Amino acid sequence: MKRVRNALKPEIDDTQCGFLERKGTVNAIYTLRMIVERALEVIKTFFLCLIYHIKAFDKVQHGKIIDNLEKPDIDGKDLKAMKNLYWEQTAAIRVDNDRVIFN
Repeated sequence: MKRVRNALKPEIDDTQCGFLERKGTVNAIYTLRMIVERALEVIKTFFLCLIYHIKAFDKVQHGKIIDNLEKPDIDGKDLKAMKNLYWEQTAAIRVDNDRVIFN
């Protein structure tokens, strides 16, 4: 994963959190909280829009993600590992002798 992170580092904007060292989502939540608190001191109405990223990930065209990951010259083995990890998962549940496969 370190090779992938190093290959993608020039592509990731400094404002993104969760992808860079010392810039995790906890930092983003803290920063957002400080912004909201300061804004509420000055104004009474404050609007905030949050995206439920798990749902957003389900809506993304995964083929385009793979295409974009191929551009920064990510090693083929790493790219294949990511494909297998995120998009080519299957699971099977066996109850008694019945087996159900999920894709």
